[in-house]
Amino acid sequence: MRLSLLALCPAFAVAGTMPSSEFYALSAPNSEGGEFKFEELKGAKVVVITNVASECGATASNYADFKKMQKDMQGAHVVAFPCNQFGRQEPGSDAEVMAFAKDRGLKVNEPGSNFHLMSKVDVNGPDQAPAWKKLLEVTNSVNKKTNWNFATKFVVKCDDAAEQCSVTRVDGFGTMETLRQKAPEVYSSKGGEL
Repeated sequence: MRLSLLALCPAFAVAGTMPSSEFYALSAPNSEGGEFKFEELKGAKVVVITNVASECGATASNYADFKKMQKDMQGAHVVAFPCNQFGRQEPGSDAEVMAFAKDRGLKVNEPGSNFHLMSKVDVNGPDQAPAWKKLLEVTNSVNKKTNWNFATKFVVKCDDAAEQCSVTRVDGFGTMETLRQKAPEVYSSKGGEL
């Protein structure tokens, strides 16, 4: 049985909703210098948005979870925002971060891929990424800072027929545990025990 260190921390969760048109209108620079448009996520069953780092104690377990998601979870997507604000644990360039993710067996920013790697951003402070800021606003958690790498995850489920997206901010759990609790419909037992 494998547990992420983050899974041992007490969880914090808050939720909100937003029109799906607002969610799909979001965009962010990707790791290749282009623009990732969230409209590419239309049809996803669930989207997990988190900040990542290559040199964090939680890196191995979270990237392993991302790989399991890519292999076993149809309709589950990850939007990863590299961030160097916590212990300077994401010091590399966008190209180096992308190579790191690919070295872990992930298909990154490829057509049909469910792992979308953004350019390095700030998730706290005055230079906070606009998409991250919007998710904080929707979950009424603007005043609660992101505390560490991989510590904050936004779980987004859009009902395109109702034109609404539910957005849940979860702090304190690893990726698979977050999905098991907040999106059990996509959790696959094929991914193994946590």
